[in-house]
Amino acid sequence: MIVHMCKYRIVALDGQFEPLVEALQKLGYLHLEPVSLDMPQRAESLHRMQLTVEDEQRRQTLSEARSRLEELRVILGQFPRSSIVDRQAWAQKSPEAIRDAADELLRRVRSLRRRRHNLEQDRRVLQRYVRVGGLVPRIGPIEDTTEVLMFVFPSDERLIGRSLRNRLREMEPRQTRLRLFRVAGGNTVAAVVCRSEDAPCVRDQAWRAGTLEFKLPPAYRGPHLTESFRRVQADIDSMPGQIADLAGELDSLRCEAGRWAAALDEVCSEETQRLEARHNFIEGLLLRVLHAFLPIDKKEEVIRVAADATGGRFEIEELPLGPRMEEVPVVLQNPAFAKPFEVLLRLFPPPTYGSFDPTVINAVGVPVFFGLIVGDIGYGLIILTLAAWLRWQFRQRDVVRSAATIAAYCAISTIAFGVLYGEVFGSLGAWLGLRPFLDREDPAQLVLLLRIAVCIGAVHVGLGLSLGIMTARQILDRHALHERIGQLLCLGGAVFFTLGMFAGSHWFVLALTCLAIGFTVLLCGAGVVGLLEVFSLMSNILSYSRLMALGVASVVLAMVANRIFAKLDYGLAGLFAAVLLHVLNVAIAMFSPTIHTLRLHYVEFFTKFYRPEGRGYEPFGSRPDAVP
Repeated sequence: MIVHMCKYRIVALDGQFEPLVEALQKLGYLHLEPVSLDMPQRAESLHRMQLTVEDEQRRQTLSEARSRLEELRVILGQFPRSSIVDRQAWAQKSPEAIRDAADELLRRVRSLRRRRHNLEQDRRVLQRYVRVGGLVPRIGPIEDTTEVLMFVFPSDERLIGRSLRNRLREMEPRQTRLRLFRVAGGNTVAAVVCRSEDAPCVRDQAWRAGTLEFKLPPAYRGPHLTESFRRVQADIDSMPGQIADLAGELDSLRCEAGRWAAALDEVCSEETQRLEARHNFIEGLLLRVLHAFLPIDKKEEVIRVAADATGGRFEIEELPLGPRMEEVPVVLQNPAFAKPFEVLLRLFPPPTYGSFDPTVINAVGVPVFFGLIVGDIGYGLIILTLAAWLRWQFRQRDVVRSAATIAAYCAISTIAFGVLYGEVFGSLGAWLGLRPFLDREDPAQLVLLLRIAVCIGAVHVGLGLSLGIMTARQILDRHALHERIGQLLCLGGAVFFTLGMFAGSHWFVLALTCLAIGFTVLLCGAGVVGLLEVFSLMSNILSYSRLMALGVASVVLAMVANRIFAKLDYGLAGLFAAVLLHVLNVAIAMFSPTIHTLRLHYVEFFTKFYRPEGRGYEPFGSRPDAVP
């Protein structure tokens, strides 16, 4: 539901205003509003507060510190919650000291990461050298008076290898050996064994042939090539330990510095928030004024905190919320079981203050619609397992955790409807001895299920119209009020007409009465366009038949999977095909019913009453539990 709000004006003396603002910020309930300068008998002596040069420099320094801390959060991950002692200690520091501390911590983290990255890069490079070094034993005997030169060229450039071989044959005296080896990456290594005094000539001939010499880094070069590559391999073997040491040092730094980095971040955020909030206040020679919205059940606590901060020397006055309910910030407060479903409203702006919050209805309707469509114990258990894994894996992310909780509710509903339908991976429920209360493989039962789906649609749409009437009365929208009353009467007339077809002709009289009154109200309140909306209303109700149709499609696909398994004599091929089809069916069951369930709520239900014109509640403060 939407929490009732109130609006207050608080006036305090100049010297007591800063402690008052700091105390209210720690409380974390106020949504600050810019104070208007058109207050009677005061406008000539009041003006809007501005940041001084010192305040602007302070804000800039804190902004630099926050940018460093944000980079640290990206590197180290989410900071843990800081202690009050750490926050109080850093609150006494100057902005420059806070910025320098953030700079030092960021420098240490960057240094560790850079060293680890360089080691990993050096390891990858040296591994390429080792792959070439493995060719040395295959070259043949190497005397002390000879030298081994290696050259690299693309393997598909065979002319280069032929040209190098011919040029080496022409050298005098002919005391060179050439071996060609293919290596990973599509290259060829040409290994040339020659006398040391012939090495410059060999390099010149290789360059003319179009090859590049393969050289070890200067730190590993020596008279014996085998020993050089052995030193390379030794360094490669030692690098994983060095990388692990750096990773452990980085983890220790994350644990050690995370807490006071969180304290730094909170102190910077609070101080920056106080400085940026000053443009909302107005001041005179001796007093300062602020306006704020707050939940009505928190006003006594706010008054108490303000009295303690100012010694009782302040003035507080309740103000009217104003004629425009769209300007009042909206706070949602729902039971614990429905709290995760608030994420479904984040696709829209908040509801207008004074209208209706549909979170609780979504918490009931979404799982019921999803379970009604899927309705399979096996599929429900799989979805429940995935939802539990997602909730645990992403427990630090509120949106993902809420979505996983919604998926768990839908999975439980799927299991419950699976018991009603007697389905476990389709027809396997019958093999396990389950007796369906509603068999979706029976055509007669499908007709009954279709009627149930349409009845659910009539109830759901009727509830939306009733909420629309209530919302229109609260926000004083006469046009919407007449339109929703007329549509609800026409819907009632359609329901009574349907009952007359099965239960007796006396329902037709009531149906005609409702239709006549409904058409009259629509013509008077909404005109001819309102009458056309009645046809759209009937199509909205009939669209709920997808609750039956999508479920039947899922049943058919599960039935095909089981029959393929039976047709292939219950062999491995049949099992593989059946599992593949069931996996596909589960994937479809997780997405298609979700989309259509949300569509029925967003399009057929929300449009009857939901007014997404509200303002988000932005509390002045950093307490995580400040919002009711």
